[in-house]
Amino acid sequence: IAEKTKDVSLIYGLSRPVHYKIAENGIKTLNDMKKADTKTVSELINVNEGMVEKWKLQANVLLKNKPKITKFSFPKTKHHVCLDIETAEDGTLYLIGLQEKKKFKYFFSSDDEKKIVDDFIEYVLSLGDCVLYHYGTYEKTAFRGLFDKYGVSENIQKEIFSKMIDLFQIVKKNAVLPIRSYSL
Repeated sequence: IAEKTKDVSLIYGLSRPVHYKIAENGIKTLNDMKKADTKTVSELINVNEGMVEKWKLQANVLLKNKPKITKFSFPKTKHHVCLDIETAEDGTLYLIGLQEKKKFKYFFSSDDEKKIVDDFIEYVLSLGDCVLYHYGTYEKTAFRGLFDKYGVSENIQKEIFSKMIDLFQIVKKNAVLPIRSYSL
């Protein structure tokens, strides 16, 4: 129904309370948001005008069904590596997967988390100049817990974390997409 009526709730990042407040004030559709006065909406819901401008842009992109992407550059490095971590329902790590070009490398164990972590660290450090791409906060959060659990030195932790780039943040900063959610 929301898609059919082009309801303003389709805007990514628009919370339910904000949706209700602006709807009460006549901003019910994507078109309403697109045409709304930025300053008025900002004051109405007590957010900065930049946020309202983002919502207006998202409304426009949804209406046109055409993404708006700004230019951005990835770091210059020898190794661009995509990273994914898999854990069991109880939170136990069983797989770290890395993809670099057409090469897939993985660290797996059904019962030895520490070996996975140690092997991963050894491999990443052996790459030297590299970037580890991930999507969202999960990988960094998981590594923080694993590194603390297995006593990984602060220097190694800093080196690994300095190589990590969250693609979700790049997407949020550089792209407005005609979708309702930016989650994978």
